[in-house]
Amino acid sequence: MLLNCCYAGGTAGQVLADTPATGTGPQVGAPPRDYIAALAPGGGRVVISSSRSDQPSSAMADDNPELTTFGSMLLNGLREAAPGDGPAVGVLDLFAHLASTVPADARGIEYAGKPLEQHPLLYAQEVDQNFAIALRPIGQKSGTLDVARQQAVQRLAHIELALFALDRDEDAPDLVREREELLKQLGG
Repeated sequence: MLLNCCYAGGTAGQVLADTPATGTGPQVGAPPRDYIAALAPGGGRVVISSSRSDQPSSAMADDNPELTTFGSMLLNGLREAAPGDGPAVGVLDLFAHLASTVPADARGIEYAGKPLEQHPLLYAQEVDQNFAIALRPIGQKSGTLDVARQQAVQRLAHIELALFALDRDEDAPDLVREREELLKQLGG
């Protein structure tokens, strides 16, 4: 889950915390705990918030004034700017990109008479791998895929959905092997 809203860290902290927050502050307006109840079962949950609980995050990006700083850096990360050289962008790769680029971009924006401070946060539970959240458009300058790559991407998506429905990847070793083969194929 990605939260791109003012005081997102407070929202994520409130929703994911074991006990509700008390007092006043940005987290008071957080959605009820059952808001993301569907995400509670199983493991491998990651929430990336655009900012800490005391930081606004609605400032428009320097490089793309149609998007927020977080939104712009998120799209840049998914479009090949995130570190890594495999066929997929991992969730931790994406966070590393956001953690380094969002604060730098935000500092170029004046807010309340001083440079804006904005630091994304990562909340993770039972994450045992840098799981893929997007495929890198390796060698696809035109933005289109040939038929073989398109079929491989579609099969990979079906495998990921099937694995997501399981408690553990180890419950379907054949699918895990096929996923690894497809990722290698798509990487070069």
